[in-house]
Amino acid sequence: MKRISYTYPISEFPGSGSYFTEKTLLLDIETTGLSPKNTGIYMIGTGKRVGDEVIITLLFAENLLQEEMIISTFMDEISQFDEVVTFNGERFDLPFIRERAERYDIFTEAMDRLSSIDLLLAIRPYKKLLGLPNCRQKTVEALLNVGREDEYDGGALIEVYLRYENEPDPEAERLLVLHNAEDVAGMAHILPVLAYSRLVSSHMTVEQAQWDEDEEYLTVRLSSDIDLPAPITINEGSCYIIIDKNTIRAALPVYSGILKYFYPYPAKYVYLTKEQTVVPKVLASSIPSSEKRPAKAAECFAAADGDFISIDPVIRRKNPMFFDGTKLFLKDYNDKDAIYIKTDRTALNADSIQSYIGLLIRHYVR
Repeated sequence: MKRISYTYPISEFPGSGSYFTEKTLLLDIETTGLSPKNTGIYMIGTGKRVGDEVIITLLFAENLLQEEMIISTFMDEISQFDEVVTFNGERFDLPFIRERAERYDIFTEAMDRLSSIDLLLAIRPYKKLLGLPNCRQKTVEALLNVGREDEYDGGALIEVYLRYENEPDPEAERLLVLHNAEDVAGMAHILPVLAYSRLVSSHMTVEQAQWDEDEEYLTVRLSSDIDLPAPITINEGSCYIIIDKNTIRAALPVYSGILKYFYPYPAKYVYLTKEQTVVPKVLASSIPSSEKRPAKAAECFAAADGDFISIDPVIRRKNPMFFDGTKLFLKDYNDKDAIYIKTDRTALNADSIQSYIGLLIRHYVR
């Protein structure tokens, strides 16, 4: 068995420091196949933080007779960690190690007690927003401008290792070691993708809000306490949002003019034929029946002239509690696809705007 180590300053992994503590273990394995039933592990790569340094250690089985040794050594050296970070480790690395360890009667409690963070699962929900063609580790690294010398994937190196077992060769060893080392280092580089899952619960502050020159949008700039490693764009009918690092820029469609708020219980109103208006039924008891009739739902409204923000009906339908108690305006009774809430351009409510944009981000980012 060979032990190979590399040390890097944490500064080589920008943005990763807050996600990479001394209780974090990075883990990646190299195997001779996909099934632990009939193939083995020939390399276990780990990464840990010690102060302001990142130490990557590779346990390399020069032949599969040393597999038991690298698994046992790995289990003996991870007791100080609280969490393990992998890329597709939930489906591959962790169960593969567990099954191979059981083959040698090696206890796996040291690994099993660790909380698991799978970076593949963390990035997959945001594939579309980030414009990723796939969610492979190298694709995510390219998104974050992480360079690699290694040109192989694990499957392509299986034959290289099998030849190495029979005829050890320095160049083959270099390729095998380089691939595993860069896989581990790559995880350290892309740890900031965990920010996307934390965005929906981030604290946001409105820095600026104003109508655009054509008065078609309310443009808003906010700051967030989450720093994204790559920008995302939300382009929907009800909003246009760009989130870059910790800055959020949103454009919300607006309408200026007269809209109608329709009363929720039209059966409680009557229509006064002379005045051509509706009033609550309880106020019309003294009016002759000939001068009133039951009000139609389309007649039961209060008109308002002002500025309004367009609301996506889907957002409203899926988040009823958010809009509870808020008057929703329509252009016409049958025009249910265009819903608006009233605002005041001369006295914008920053808290309400921040809450609504936060709702949009939670809806579309999730």
